[in-house]
Amino acid sequence: MICRIEIEGCDKTGKDTLVPYLDFMSGRTIPISTRGLLSTLVYNNLYNRDMTDKQINSLINGNHQTLIVLLTANQQDLEIRFKTSGETPIDIKSNTKLFQSYSLILEGKGINVLRFDTSKMTPFQIATEVMTFVDLENNKEMEEY
Repeated sequence: MICRIEIEGCDKTGKDTLVPYLDFMSGRTIPISTRGLLSTLVYNNLYNRDMTDKQINSLINGNHQTLIVLLTANQQDLEIRFKTSGETPIDIKSNTKLFQSYSLILEGKGINVLRFDTSKMTPFQIATEVMTFVDLENNKEMEEY
């Protein structure tokens, strides 16, 4: 059962743009947030914040009903987004690599992760696919129950 959606990805991938689409399309029945478990793991790594295996496992175990939506975009597109927003650029390659690596770890622990490239898909297209996945997963769960 999907009870929460966390939108993840490095800066400028479109997380905040996607929120209102998902909120509207879900009928405002599923809590949606930007940044969550995946960002916690990535930024703890980036900023050398130590977490014990027990802390990490506790975070993961509390998130099995969370769907992680991981957004990416191509390098050139992200560079343009940083320039046009006036924000300080980040190391896009290393950030993206960490998000991908940790997302694979979370999938291995049974957490659902959907990946979308915002250079290729609109927020509407992404939200449609996410909500279709949520509906299928939740209906499957209800049938098993």
